[in-house]
Amino acid sequence: MAIYFWTVVGRFLFLCLLVWLLMLIFAVPMETLPENSVAAQAWNFVAQIVSLLISPIVLIYVYNIYTDLVKVKK
Repeated sequence: MAIYFWTVVGRFLFLCLLVWLLMLIFAVPMETLPENSVAAQAWNFVAQIVSLLISPIVLIYVYNIYTDLVKVKK
């Protein structure tokens, strides 16, 4: 099982990097908008929708990693 440690860590790091880059893309415009403006609230709403859409994809990715490890163990 220790053989697959770095493979799993690499997959998780790849996933974290992708999510971090996506959130960074959505966070940069928020810094330039005034704090309580309509544009900031709209952009925040869009960022929340994207987060809701990305969350199931992340869960499916993690579940696939788990099922791959279960198959290897058998």
